[in-house]
Amino acid sequence: ADADADADADADADADSDGGTEPVVSFSAVWSDTIQPRCSGCHSGASPSGGLAMSSASAAYDNLLDGYVVPGSPDDSVLYDRITRTGAGRMPPSGGLSDADIAQVADWISSGASE
Repeated sequence: ADADADADADADADADSDGGTEPVVSFSAVWSDTIQPRCSGCHSGASPSGGLAMSSASAAYDNLLDGYVVPGSPDDSVLYDRITRTGAGRMPPSGGLSDADIAQVADWISSGASE
């Protein structure tokens, strides 16, 4: 019976490490694909919109992790809330983000919001 349990444990470990998980999305990708082109125009300069400065990747990362992003939890993150709204308060206000951009941000947050 112990051999069966060991075999089951090995099979479970193999299933977790088979490369079937999605790669972790880096903040660098989120910055270059979404934040820099769609957000930094209003969220930079002497008076960034909403007080959220995102004029550089490092400023954006630090400021987002200071109350706007809950690593591992898009649904608890202000950033995710704002980019998925359909009415008042949606970001960016002019057109919103594509589904692909929203998914990338969600994946980044879900995977731990790593730098």
